[in-house]
Amino acid sequence: MYARLARLDGVAALDQFEAELDDRFGAMPDQARRLLQVARIRTLARAADIRRIDAGPAAIALTPYDRRTAKPVGDLVEKNGRWIAGESIADPIERANRIEELLDALVA
Repeated sequence: MYARLARLDGVAALDQFEAELDDRFGAMPDQARRLLQVARIRTLARAADIRRIDAGPAAIALTPYDRRTAKPVGDLVEKNGRWIAGESIADPIERANRIEELLDALVA
């Protein structure tokens, strides 16, 4: 299953894989859900041309591949070639959810 997850290409394929896991094994433990969320964040980051994500309790920073032509969207602020969401999110699960939201907005 890990090998299949690593080969998935795109959010639609990830959604299908998640549905298959739910169908075959029932409700997933939190650790499995977090693994799928990390895979989703990686997939969205690729689609949004984001090279690096740095996230801590004080802020989330997204680094695009092409810092010269890329422009931040929404409430992201550009600083030193990175896009910063200066939100204080102490809970790592909530922070991952926010990263996913930011990437969704960039892909849309």
